[in-house]
Amino acid sequence: MEDLQDYALMTEAYDFSVSFDACKGKFLQARRALESEETILVEVPLICWPIGASVPLSETVFCENCLKLKPFQSPSAPGVSSPSPSPHRPELGPAPVDAGLASPHTTCLLPGDTSPSGSHTASQIDTQLSPSLSSGASSSSPVASSLEEGCELTVDGVLCWFCSTPCLANALGGDSLLSLHKALPSSAETPVARALAAAACASVGVSLEGGKKRRGVPAEVEEKRKLHGGVDAKTARTGDAAPEECAEVDSGSEEATVACRDAGKDDRDKKLVGGWMSVLGPASLRLLRENTETHASTSNPLPSEALARAIARIAAQTRALLLAHPGLSLGEAFAAASRPFQRLAVPAETPAGFDFSAILAAVESERELLSAALAKRLQATVGSEAAGVLLHSDTLVHLRSALSVNSQAIHLWGASTAGALMVLRAGGVYTLHACANHSCDPNCGVSSSGSEGGGSTLAVATLRAVAPGEELTVSYVDISLPLKARREMLLSSFGFLCRCSKCMREAEAAAPEAAPVDAEM
Repeated sequence: MEDLQDYALMTEAYDFSVSFDACKGKFLQARRALESEETILVEVPLICWPIGASVPLSETVFCENCLKLKPFQSPSAPGVSSPSPSPHRPELGPAPVDAGLASPHTTCLLPGDTSPSGSHTASQIDTQLSPSLSSGASSSSPVASSLEEGCELTVDGVLCWFCSTPCLANALGGDSLLSLHKALPSSAETPVARALAAAACASVGVSLEGGKKRRGVPAEVEEKRKLHGGVDAKTARTGDAAPEECAEVDSGSEEATVACRDAGKDDRDKKLVGGWMSVLGPASLRLLRENTETHASTSNPLPSEALARAIARIAAQTRALLLAHPGLSLGEAFAAASRPFQRLAVPAETPAGFDFSAILAAVESERELLSAALAKRLQATVGSEAAGVLLHSDTLVHLRSALSVNSQAIHLWGASTAGALMVLRAGGVYTLHACANHSCDPNCGVSSSGSEGGGSTLAVATLRAVAPGEELTVSYVDISLPLKARREMLLSSFGFLCRCSKCMREAEAAAPEAAPVDAEM
């Protein structure tokens, strides 16, 4: 039986628990009576990744951490010139119509080498004036630009946009953020300068009076929510936190800059570690997206970038644990950092169902690409031994199969850089949401939430009243499809023959056709 201690801690503040059954595996169970249309879970992704868009990706700008689309800025807006394509968007062209993610859950309806040990320099990661703002500054001057909705930074020579301080902290990490802040003129008091200081403080775990906890969230709930996408619950907190783990600080206070400077002086060797983008940089992201566009496949819709983001996150967390807890061995830190992905269920191969041959073929074809994108920085982050394990075919097979069957389709609506209405298609994996089992007659539905993680934040709400102890279910497929189509899709994609109440009723109602349907399965 699987150890559910971590899940018990994660769900302590919720109205459901994670239980285990020998036949169905992990499942969500209501702790109390729930009313119809009651929101029971709001969750940010463990990782998320872009797939394609209704316009060329070169005409979009989104937060690399949470995928939130940058709000459109009209050319007539005061102080803002006509938008220009961000160089961190590769020239991909229109995404194929059939390149969407095969999601196991209800589709959302709404919208420069570095090491994490402090080796970043201003020349490796710098800030410069955004071309979409003003043009009066010297191109060699290390200044940063910002918009009210976020900030733009040049990372390894590539312009990136981050929607919030938590996303900035999670993606870049403490050492990169301090280098960025140090590169600014000492007299700079811009919103981005304050955002950098606040993000660095959040990244190294500095507590600022009056600003440590997110507004409106009780301290005890905040601590429980930290467990969602983090490392083993028994492991001490580290600075490399998931988006929901980052403390919200007062970016306008002078104390943020002072505390950030003090943290860098006192705790740099122990806590200043790079975020996931210190392992998977903008140039590597561009390489992966160009490959995805060139080799788009309907039979293999999960892009290589999804695996790369998972590997980068594991490596960054491993490094964070090693620096924060010197007594840990590499193996212990690696196991703790990998735990969120090891928890994800993988399907069993069956003669008439899930076939791992496609997974094996995909891994074989993408190993060289992933190595080119990650190997050098992985070795600088966790050493050659751990880097070899992360890029080993067995690891890639597990990650690809786990992400394939646990991913949720994400649709983020917004505007392109030209102001055209568009949708960004993406995928994500959510720790607690992944425990929800399928039913063709579900009692819960999934949608996107507008808070915290932008369009990548997921919300689960009841579709009808739910009794205490009742299992909470969602649908992995379109429930309007006929019985045979639903069963075939679930068997081939997820490796099980659905015998939910709706399927059994329909099978009994069409008794002459029921036997052939089961026989074909």
